[in-house]
Amino acid sequence: MPNIFFLLILLFSSLSYANTAKINEKLTTVNITENVRVYRDINGTLLPKDILNAKAIGLQEEKPRPISSAYEGSYWFHINIENTSEKQLDWILSIPKANANGNIYYINSNKQEHSVSIADSYSFLNYPAISYVATSNPKETSTLLIRLSPGGSYFIFPKFDITDKELFFKQTIVNTMIKSIVFGAIMILFTYNLFLLFSFRTKAYAWYCTYIFFVALFFLSNNGIGYEFLWSSSEFLSKNIFVISYPLMFAAALQFSREFLKTKKRFLLLDYLLNIFSLLFVVLLFIFILGLKVDSIKIFAVSSLVMSLLPLLGLYAWRQGYKEARFYTIAWGVWAIGMTPLMLLMLGADIEFETAIIGGRIGIIFESILLSFALADQINILREQKDEAVAKYEAQRAMLEVNSRQAQMGEMVSAIIHQWNQPLTLLMIMLEEVQMMASEGDKKISKKIDTEITNIQSVITGMSSTMDDFRNFFSPSKNKKAFSPISTINTILSMFGKQYEYADIAFEINGDETLKIIGKENELKQVLLNLFNNAKDAFYSHGIKVRKIEVSIERDREFAVLNVSDNAGGMPTEIMEKVFEQYYTTKGDKGTGIGLYICKKIIEESFGGKIEAKNINGGTVFVIKIPAEQES
Repeated sequence: MPNIFFLLILLFSSLSYANTAKINEKLTTVNITENVRVYRDINGTLLPKDILNAKAIGLQEEKPRPISSAYEGSYWFHINIENTSEKQLDWILSIPKANANGNIYYINSNKQEHSVSIADSYSFLNYPAISYVATSNPKETSTLLIRLSPGGSYFIFPKFDITDKELFFKQTIVNTMIKSIVFGAIMILFTYNLFLLFSFRTKAYAWYCTYIFFVALFFLSNNGIGYEFLWSSSEFLSKNIFVISYPLMFAAALQFSREFLKTKKRFLLLDYLLNIFSLLFVVLLFIFILGLKVDSIKIFAVSSLVMSLLPLLGLYAWRQGYKEARFYTIAWGVWAIGMTPLMLLMLGADIEFETAIIGGRIGIIFESILLSFALADQINILREQKDEAVAKYEAQRAMLEVNSRQAQMGEMVSAIIHQWNQPLTLLMIMLEEVQMMASEGDKKISKKIDTEITNIQSVITGMSSTMDDFRNFFSPSKNKKAFSPISTINTILSMFGKQYEYADIAFEINGDETLKIIGKENELKQVLLNLFNNAKDAFYSHGIKVRKIEVSIERDREFAVLNVSDNAGGMPTEIMEKVFEQYYTTKGDKGTGIGLYICKKIIEESFGGKIEAKNINGGTVFVIKIPAEQES
């Protein structure tokens, strides 16, 4: 009876091993992960014979999943491989990331066992991938037993591939070339931005270069290039380079985000959180190096999840008006998309390891490039802001010069008036005395003298009034008030009308004098006088004989619209597009290029309106829209 029971157990065991990976002469690369049986050896005391009889001794199978260094004991992987062809096949079993301690046992159909150490199975330029070379005879079923102890690693991905030996080495060369190209691109990016750091000397560039440095180190830690050529002789670096690079890479990225988005000035709470997470990544570095038992898989996944929130930070800053964040948002969005498969793989999702790694590499490369674009974009925006500030300063300086000149002219006119007032007053007194003396003589002559004296007094009064007008015109306005544009135009023509008459320029004024606007009247006088004088210059330069300036004023809902038009021949389109630009002039050395620029500034900034120019039949019209005083 015991013998029958034992035979049943063996039969059941043999059936449980029926899930065999099959290979033939058409072998290229086959993923056999689902053909692998996993057993956990908590105490680390099991032997190969125990795994071969796992069912008999009651070992429980586990599902292949990422293994963390926090797990105790060892893991055994049992694989049956059948060569179904009539040829002898050379093949390689590979595990993508298993920087661990352990052994590989190969048992052929004759029960001959071959054992190698995991440390002797790392393939050239694919560290820390395990690559075990084996040979299967025709129609042979062989067994592979792999024991891995995660204590020597931070995590292991139990993904198993069988590849034709020749094809494997070809793929290794191709993959190495691709890795070298990617690494070269990272280093070019690092060198270029390091040069820019020396040029601009900003903290954002400093942290970006630090971040790219750790990206390069992180990249090297995940393939054989770094191990083969840089630190294969250092056991400490070989074991810890990954956990040194990735926390510092994330910490540098967060510090870059602080400086680039200027969170300390703009978003104080976010700045505080970024600093906390940066500190946590540094603490995590020491936890790993000190060898404390932690679930590194979950920590890496959570860390990546934290970094995946950076696109939301960039989007928030972008929506708050910080347009420099546009490339930053896209960059970290690309990174999050690329890293998602790797994060899911670490959390146990059924995703091909190579697919996850390629996605992560592409995400990091494009993210690094886009962050470089973001920095360049930020520099361009800062330059634009600087140019705008300089232009604004120049405009203000020009306005100050105009106001200063007007103030000086006002003072000069006031001095002249002060000097003229006494003679004019004395002249009026003398005329009154002449009038009194004439009244004592012949009445007919006296009447004629009275008439002439009255005319002279009228002229003197007009002179005094004109001088007051000049004084007011050149005195800068201090307060805004409601005034009629029609009255403003009439004041200008009363003062300068003779100049336009001598230039044979006729004026036609149309509009409602009761329509009023609010602002500084003298500033509108400057604008209109500049437009009139520009028209006068255009009449001369174009040789126009019949000269006319029309001004119309009308209400358009809440605006007062002033149309100042002439028949001076108009302007070419290329001039029309630049006419309000600072320092643009068509008058050569005689022009300053600030007249119409200042007019635009006055209308927009002082009156809150708009001014535009366009050609009409035979001339130009300037359309000025200014908020009108509300009707009561």
